Amino acid sequence: MNSCYPHNTTWSWCPPDTEALWQQNQLTRAGDLARYGWEPHHKIEYRFNAQGFRSVAFAATQPGIMALGCSITVGIGIQQRDIWCERVCDAVGLPCWNLGQSGASMDTLFRMAEHWIPRLLPRQVIMLCPPNRFEIIDPQGRAVMLLPAEQQGRHYANPPHLAQFYRDWITNPENTRLQDLKNLWAVERLCDSLNIPLHHWTWADMFDNQVDDFARDLAHPGVATQRVFAERVLRDIDAHGVD
Repeated sequence: MNSCYPHNTTWSWCPPDTEALWQQNQLTRAGDLARYGWEPHHKIEYRFNAQGFRSVAFAATQPGIMALGCSITVGIGIQQRDIWCERVCDAVGLPCWNLGQSGASMDTLFRMAEHWIPRLLPRQVIMLCPPNRFEIIDPQGRAVMLLPAEQQGRHYANPPHLAQFYRDWITNPENTRLQDLKNLWAVERLCDSLNIPLHHWTWADMFDNQVDDFARDLAHPGVATQRVFAERVLRDIDAHGVD
């Protein structure tokens, strides 16, 4: 079960954190870039492992912590060391197996969990749950993400033949609630079957504590918000008494 990103590759930009957006923001939002500390000399490295994840190499022979999430967990617009799950793992002294995927839904998180948890047998699983999204696998075996209108943009739009279905589906919040709950329970059941602790949080847990900062793309949470959320995660894990 590989990632949507290339394997064994290093990028300087990763959509939606693109060079074109940076150049546009220099013209139209230069004050915001300066306010949040994004100067031209600040380079970001997106390094993807052999399976295409922005993560250290996977090693089932050693203990590690698995992180599941969307572009916030990928760390779009910030250095890898500043991602919330990297900070958590650094604090507890274990490698971070980061399975974050941009545009991920709870379907995506379960798909990654179902494949990788039995293979890596992490010490713990930490998960930041993205809301209001839907994933299907098309006839060619490709994962297709369906996102709310405000989360689409120049780099992604819902496929036209599925757009009406998604609009109908998201109209009733009960659909999204049940979809997310089914996937959460599935990940919980998988972890329970392997005696692996699972800790999970919602976007609200991060954004309710967001400080005034943004990543380089001026859309994703910045370094300070990621740090504050990592501190919250560490407190929650410590409260459960899990090593």
